[in-house]
Amino acid sequence: MIFKEVSGKPDDDGVVQLNNQILQKVYKYMAGMHMIEKKSHVIAGISGGADSMCLLFVLLSIQKTMELELTAVHINHGLRGAEADEDQAFVQHFCARHHVECICFKTDIRAYAKKERMTEEEAGRKYRYACFEKVRVQKDADVIAVAHHRDDLAETVLWNLVRGTGLQGMAGILPLREYIIRPLLILQRAEIEALLTAYNIDYRTDCTNLEAAYTRNRLRLHVMPYLTEHINRQASAHLAQAAETFGEVWHYIERQTLQAWKDAADEEGRIDVVRFAEEDIVIQKELIRMLIQKKSGRLKDITQRHIEAVRGLASKPTGRCVSLPYGLTAIREGVYLAIEKNEDQVQKAQQRKYLSEETMDFIVPGEYQIEQYFGKYMLSAEKTEQIPVFLKNPCTKCFDYGRINDGLLLRHRRSGDYMQIDRQGNTKPLRRILIDAKVPEHVRDSLWLLADGAHILWIPGAADGRISEYYKVSQNTKHVLMIKIKGEEKNGR
Repeated sequence: MIFKEVSGKPDDDGVVQLNNQILQKVYKYMAGMHMIEKKSHVIAGISGGADSMCLLFVLLSIQKTMELELTAVHINHGLRGAEADEDQAFVQHFCARHHVECICFKTDIRAYAKKERMTEEEAGRKYRYACFEKVRVQKDADVIAVAHHRDDLAETVLWNLVRGTGLQGMAGILPLREYIIRPLLILQRAEIEALLTAYNIDYRTDCTNLEAAYTRNRLRLHVMPYLTEHINRQASAHLAQAAETFGEVWHYIERQTLQAWKDAADEEGRIDVVRFAEEDIVIQKELIRMLIQKKSGRLKDITQRHIEAVRGLASKPTGRCVSLPYGLTAIREGVYLAIEKNEDQVQKAQQRKYLSEETMDFIVPGEYQIEQYFGKYMLSAEKTEQIPVFLKNPCTKCFDYGRINDGLLLRHRRSGDYMQIDRQGNTKPLRRILIDAKVPEHVRDSLWLLADGAHILWIPGAADGRISEYYKVSQNTKHVLMIKIKGEEKNGR
């Protein structure tokens, strides 16, 4: 049977003329949302259930008028044995009758969920959309159409609300999101069933939709009917309307958050806490969600408690951290808020251990090549009894050789490292000196230092060119350690 959007009675070639009010409602919604352009290639997710068969029916009804290319994608989750195989055969047969290409995927979703450490519901959704996107890319298609309807929208809002969510969660299911379109979001389930009955469109019923073992099913089978019967008969419609309002607000907040991200985040995806503090609390929370989303790819188990805990790190000392779901840790790193995977932290700890053991004996005279965050340097060291007249030459550093106690090492930072900061003998931890010099947290462990025990003489290439006051040349100096630096124009700065 062929469908097209015209009015009247069936004509001689068997074309069904569609003038149904429900269909007109869908057409108007799709046009208003600019979901599909003429001559588009549409990937349609078709399970064989009532909702997806209605979606395919709608797309077929406008295919000729809109000159659409349609590709159906069916996912067999391997959960219902022969019944699932029958669903697949049903979809393939229907598509063949209507000359629609049908691409099928089959997997063991239980094994996939266990591997990904997800519920079967979450794993199924992730796998489905990955398959849809794979076909979209292969076919160079324009959009992916899925069959969520208005009752799904109401359930999603309620589900997100009771488990804890942000503004985006309150928006529920969006009609348009990147390549995803949802043409049936204007219809309630009862309207879908009425449309299928009116045009004698058959569909399959998934028995698992009637099992209360799944969270969404409990909402659908028990909570929503109770709200409708005992609280307000328009409960589903009102939740959907609220979702649309939240969606409008969310689009505005999203634009503001993206701009704030451009202003506050660095190339490594860390947020500057100073700029973070300047944002309104609403944007702060959305920035944190964006930070977690970029690292984990999901937000399902992230609650307001997690968001507030991470937000609190902005006012805590560096090094403080918060554990998050998905094996993540939020960390205050100097002037940044960062999210790291726990395995990355283990690797960093191993790297720090390796670096702490990496040393070079600094023998005078001698030459040493090092690579710093600031650049590559060649250090040429010699001992002299004459105090140079060019002490302020930025390409030469001079130290009182007689004050060196334990022998010099070129090494990386260790716990307890310090510098003397004045002639009175006051010292400051190296950690604090690096922070004050605005040396990024992620490069501090890899810096080469010239050290005499725990006392740091100099950080080659550091922005202020500081050396420890204790080792500075004075009138009492008898022997001078002179280090010449070769490298970039601003060596030793």
